[in-house]
Amino acid sequence: MIKILTLLLFFSFQNVFAESKCMIQSYKEIIKINKILDSKIIKSSTCSSEINQNYISLVSNAEGRVHSKFLANQLQKVENVSIELSPKVINISNLIDKINDKFSETPFTISKITSLYGNSSLYMDSPFHFEISCTNCNDIGEKSLKLLSQNKTIWLNAEVSKSQTVYISNTELNYRTPLIQKSDFTKQTVLNHTRSNAFTNIDHIQFYKLNKNISSGDILKNSDVSPKKLISFGQQVKLTYSNSSISLNTYAKAKKDGFFGDYIELENIKSKRKFLGKVVGFNSVVVDL
Repeated sequence: MIKILTLLLFFSFQNVFAESKCMIQSYKEIIKINKILDSKIIKSSTCSSEINQNYISLVSNAEGRVHSKFLANQLQKVENVSIELSPKVINISNLIDKINDKFSETPFTISKITSLYGNSSLYMDSPFHFEISCTNCNDIGEKSLKLLSQNKTIWLNAEVSKSQTVYISNTELNYRTPLIQKSDFTKQTVLNHTRSNAFTNIDHIQFYKLNKNISSGDILKNSDVSPKKLISFGQQVKLTYSNSSISLNTYAKAKKDGFFGDYIELENIKSKRKFLGKVVGFNSVVVDL
């Protein structure tokens, strides 16, 4: 009876010991496509599904050259289990950063990627080398990227952006504001991945009126403003003839209303000859010679 009890205690101890230790084998290189990874980054495991998932979450939030011992210690803080992780060092990186490094000499930036086949990551035990191509990335918007690595082709969906200058309101502006000024806005550079509607003619903003109220922090858009009427039909206007070397000032009669940037018909007050001029300010027109 004592021998049987001893054997039972021995096997019970062995079972507890077995349950208190497990192993996870992963990969030397893990390149994240998505923020959240899946179980494919685990090559093999004797650990529970809960421990495996905690490992995946750790790697999802890590980056750089990470020692497995550090990851194991982090896991053991929440699990009452001795965990052995391999390989000794894991290089964790983001694929989007590596792609943008490849495209560093181009005017565009990849701001988002997803795998067309649902892969959340790339993983391997050898150094990661790849080639990337995009036939129409000079245009912003959604594009397809072709990635070639270790004789495998991976298709990615990418969001291509370009740097753009925008003007952001410093204050609340009512659409009845009689005069909006350049000082009402701050210049910023942002990444844009859609066709731009940002207003950029800020040096002549005083010749525009607001179509709607603008909140502080809003990007000024073309649809937010309309040109002001600067010249009325029949009005005598200041006329400047100009080219690269001379500038002559005189007056002419407007034959129609004029908004900033419009070309309107003008009439010479003495000769009655008609011609076109460009509205450039209040009661001001230019004719290029």
